[in-house]
Amino acid sequence: MIATLALTDTAQKYLENERKNLRESVGKYEFLDNHSIFMSGATTNHNIICHNWNGLLWYHLRDKDYLIAQADLRVHNPEKNSFFYPDLVVIANEPAYLDEEFDTILNPLLIVEVLSEATEAYDRGKKFTIYRQLPSFREYVLVAQNAMSVDVYFHKANGDWQINSFTQPNDMIHLQSLDIQLKLADIYAKVKFVEE
Repeated sequence: MIATLALTDTAQKYLENERKNLRESVGKYEFLDNHSIFMSGATTNHNIICHNWNGLLWYHLRDKDYLIAQADLRVHNPEKNSFFYPDLVVIANEPAYLDEEFDTILNPLLIVEVLSEATEAYDRGKKFTIYRQLPSFREYVLVAQNAMSVDVYFHKANGDWQINSFTQPNDMIHLQSLDIQLKLADIYAKVKFVEE
C-alpha cells in the first residue's frame, strides 16, 4: 500500500538499500521515476485474499511448469528503471533474474494486485502501464478487498487488452494465460466485509 513518495534516489542505490536488510527496520519500498515509494502494511482482508489466491493457484498449477511468488519477489522493468513488489506473481518456466541475488525477476506472466483506496489509482495507472511493457507479461488481476470485485486484463494476440469484471460469488474467472478457472467465492473465502 502506498503511503508517500520518499527521497529521490538512483535505481542502483535503491536496490542496494533494499538488499542491505534496511527494509527489516524501515519497511519495503518500490522504485519509480527516481523515487522510492514506501509500501505500508496490509490489512487482514488483504492478507486473506493473497493467501487464497496463492492456495488456489498452487492447487491448479502444482504439476505444471510455473513458479508462484507472493509479496517479496521484486519485478523489474529495465526500460523504465522501475522495481515493484506485486502481491502475487506467476512466472512461466524458469524465472529470468536481474542478477545473482535471485530476488528480482524480469519475466512475470501474470500479476495479482489487491487494491486499497490508497493504491487503486497507482495499481491501475502507472504500475499497469509499466508492467504492460514487459514482453512476458500477459495477464493482470486487480482484486478489491472491501467488496467482491475482480477485474482481469488479458493481453490478446493483436496487442489489445481485454478486460473482464467479476462481482458475483458464483462467477468463474478464466485466467487465460494459465488456462485455469477460479470461483470468485473461493478467492474471497473467510473475508469479512465491513458494513457501510
